[in-house]
Amino acid sequence: MRYTAIVPANREELATQGSTDARETLRILLTAHCELTEVAADQAQQLRALLLRGDGADRTLGRGGLAYGVLAQLAHRRPPREATEGQVARFSEIQRLAEVLIAYRDELAANREHMAILVNQLAPGITAEPGMGPFKAAKAILDANTLALPNSSRL
Repeated sequence: MRYTAIVPANREELATQGSTDARETLRILLTAHCELTEVAADQAQQLRALLLRGDGADRTLGRGGLAYGVLAQLAHRRPPREATEGQVARFSEIQRLAEVLIAYRDELAANREHMAILVNQLAPGITAEPGMGPFKAAKAILDANTLALPNSSRL
């Protein structure tokens, strides 16, 4: 997808704005964002699978969204006193996965904030466009930078 309607028409000017360090940092943050999102999705899938194998209340939670409040509830939940060893292990894994997902969401939020700061330094006002958040703006800036390079530099 190209962001031609949002990125300034003079791509060479955009590609040379800001320091190379800022663009490299933006590239690192973008890669980290993608990796964190992928790992968090895998962890959420594992958590849902555990919840769907539980009782009626757990199955209901597994079918719904895993909002922060739900994750916090799951992270602090304890197994019943009469729980079997398998149930205790299941509760512990649900708790661990909920804590991991909370940490990933916090890390993604910090990543997005840092990305927004860099995006606004490199292309002020780009995130003011409808539908243009820090992630899309970062991709647009890096795509514009790549398009402005001579063909031999893209390899």
